[in-house]
Amino acid sequence: MNTILGSSKSRRAQIQLAANQVIAIQGRRGTSIRCMHGLVWVTREGDIQDYTVPRGLRFVATGTGRIVVNGAADHSRVEIGYVDWARTGASAHFAQIESEARHARAAYFAMALDAAAALWGRVWQRVRRWLAGMMAAVGHRKPRGSV
Repeated sequence: MNTILGSSKSRRAQIQLAANQVIAIQGRRGTSIRCMHGLVWVTREGDIQDYTVPRGLRFVATGTGRIVVNGAADHSRVEIGYVDWARTGASAHFAQIESEARHARAAYFAMALDAAAALWGRVWQRVRRWLAGMMAAVGHRKPRGSV
């Protein structure tokens, strides 16, 4: 796991992540992780909730602590920076971020549920064909003991 020691207020860094590649950031209030491409999963020390951040959205830390960013898709790219709280309305900013995060989580889980339903459909079709084949193999044999 690569560790980035901190996020400077004046500097932004772009990092390319492969699927399941992990980086750690020593964040503070205002540290921003914006997903430029792909999908990333963000976990923050002391926060019981994890966040999926799709392309175009960002996670902003509300306190200090280690932040772990995991590439959830191949070729994910993040921009790490800092949000200046003096110029932006923090409460409005958090409300927007929370709304975007809820929407992104719902879309991600809907996608996963669709994939699971499609897999179950393919398995069920195979089971039905197998059962039809077994019934055809048995044919119309008469039960034992009948004349």
